[in-house]
Amino acid sequence: MNSILTAFQSLAAAGWIKVALGIVAGLIGLAASAFSLRAGLINLQRQKQAKLIQDQALWSGTVSDFTKEDITASLKHYVVPDCSQTDPANSSDIRRAAGVREPVIRTVDRFITNSENRHLLVLADTGMGKTSFCLNYLAHRNRLNKGEGALSCAVIPLGRPDALEKIRRVPNPADTILLLDAFDEDVRAIDNSDERLSQLLNQAAEFGTVIITCRSQFFKNDLAIPSRTGVAIVRPRRAGISSEYVLETLYLLPFTPKQIKQYINRQFPWWSWGGLAGSKMARTLTENVPELSVRPMLLALLPDLVREGRQIQELFDLYQFMTAKWLDREASWIEPSILTAVSKRLAVFIYASRGRRGSDRVTVDELHSLAQAMDIPEDRWNHLSARSLLNRDSEGNIKFSHRSIMEFYFVLSAIDGDPACFKVFWSDFMRELFVSWGNSQQGQSNVVRAKQILAMDLNKLGLSPLSEPLDGPQDYSVRTFINSRASRQRRIADAWRADSIKILSAPNQIHRVIEDAEFGLIWEVPHLSDYDTDEIQIIQTTHVEMIKTGMSKRLASKVQFLALLEAEASLDMELLMRETFLWLGDRIGKRSPIVVSVSDAPLEHSGVKLLGQLSGKDRNGTPVWAYEVLTQPTGFGSRVAVVSAIPTLVSETDRQSRQKLHSMSPEELRSFLDGLNHEQKSLTAEPDSAS
Repeated sequence: MNSILTAFQSLAAAGWIKVALGIVAGLIGLAASAFSLRAGLINLQRQKQAKLIQDQALWSGTVSDFTKEDITASLKHYVVPDCSQTDPANSSDIRRAAGVREPVIRTVDRFITNSENRHLLVLADTGMGKTSFCLNYLAHRNRLNKGEGALSCAVIPLGRPDALEKIRRVPNPADTILLLDAFDEDVRAIDNSDERLSQLLNQAAEFGTVIITCRSQFFKNDLAIPSRTGVAIVRPRRAGISSEYVLETLYLLPFTPKQIKQYINRQFPWWSWGGLAGSKMARTLTENVPELSVRPMLLALLPDLVREGRQIQELFDLYQFMTAKWLDREASWIEPSILTAVSKRLAVFIYASRGRRGSDRVTVDELHSLAQAMDIPEDRWNHLSARSLLNRDSEGNIKFSHRSIMEFYFVLSAIDGDPACFKVFWSDFMRELFVSWGNSQQGQSNVVRAKQILAMDLNKLGLSPLSEPLDGPQDYSVRTFINSRASRQRRIADAWRADSIKILSAPNQIHRVIEDAEFGLIWEVPHLSDYDTDEIQIIQTTHVEMIKTGMSKRLASKVQFLALLEAEASLDMELLMRETFLWLGDRIGKRSPIVVSVSDAPLEHSGVKLLGQLSGKDRNGTPVWAYEVLTQPTGFGSRVAVVSAIPTLVSETDRQSRQKLHSMSPEELRSFLDGLNHEQKSLTAEPDSAS
């Protein structure tokens, strides 16, 4: 009887458990339905808001260069990026760029309201949302534009030849915020940026605020970023205020982990089928592929990448994936192979002729002519849609949906061997794509083609330096000097390294000139027989800038020295003398110089103190040791001549200087180097009072 009673109790308990589980499942389903309904309502609200903004903007003519589809794509799912006055490219990991950051729309609002100036330059890398910022800021101002005195906005892309005329046609400039988008795509700016900027700002002098967006790499360094506008301040000024407006600078920053998480949660809500698994894979992808977080345009690929289970790590592969999805969407009206061929031909045509045509768009007739030359019927282009990476603008001209898409197809054409690609100067993003291709599986299987391109004059093409430049000499603490690494992003493929090193010339038996195209370095390296060991051990020189020649010849930093050691291995020749001290330009603190040796064991010398072993080794596995110089040689920094036997940098990341050296004959190069040595010795031999 007891066993029967126990059985009934067990059945009852099981029933209650099922009921409880059913209630929990129902509640979860109800919560999921509520979240889904809420997401749907938010999406409908955004679409309605976008349509209202489009109608207002298009009716007023303030964004006439953009179609409704362009505006919808920019407004939908927009995550407001942060900004800073610090360039994120100066951070070793651009995804974790330091500095004070806040939402860019809030910052620009405050600039317009409070700043003494009214000109702002917004810089960002490719695909970081400069155009999306312009359109979303216009939307933001439209929402605010309800009371008297409210400011309107106008957005004008500078990649068109009639930009000045469009600026002139904007009504009520004093009450308008003018957003000039993509200064780097202005052909006249490419030829002479200072003159073109002055022209644009003078034409826009009557506008209340002028905001210009531009790729950050358009300017070769921070010193090249313009700060003067040439526009006079006509109102009364406080003491100390300039007589002209200053061009202030902001940088768009990569998404923070929190912002990326927000975006991923929108794309993969936890309550959706497979949402948790998709969210986890998406987070893994953004951690492994920095371009996904650095470039919001590529972040939009996450849903397709997760859906297909793709594990992509290269920028080149991301663009290949993006364009492949486009080819699939358009396959119903044109074969993918034909669309690819035309896109590559069109990309080269647009980029190579941009100076003559002054635009990054072509007319329908020009597209037809190009297609006919490839035996493709005209009617194939009647189906171009807003979802296409190749589409029509508001005037019916054909354009790539983003400049980086055009640059990707240009690089594909170059890899295919189109000779027109090697008659023009490549953009910085083309260089990034080319290097990324070398690291991709496709590039690794086509090293022969890569070597053919690397054998060309990379300076003339704009491909040197292939990787990010190395840090120059700095002042370190002992621990930091030993442990610090090169702060750069990705390097070229290992199979490319030997081809990036060249003996530029051997002007005589004593000196050789070595070019390292990966880092944009040119070295003067003496022949081993020219070394005087005793002299090297006691002589040091300060950095001497060769103002008269426009070049510098100085000692290398630690990371640059290790790059020369790599070059030695790639050339399979001994450039650096072993078992002796070689000077670096780095210092411990602000006084003590540093020497290194390539030797099996640390060298003993009363004038130096061992700091430790560096991370690099030579091709035979011989370690590199670093030492602090404890006692300064007599006449240090004032009367001591430069020792020509020490490897020194003749040119560093200065493309014009490298091109100048390339054009010299062996005799001219020998004379030039002798002149540098003579001038440097004269400068360092000045009396103490002069120094």
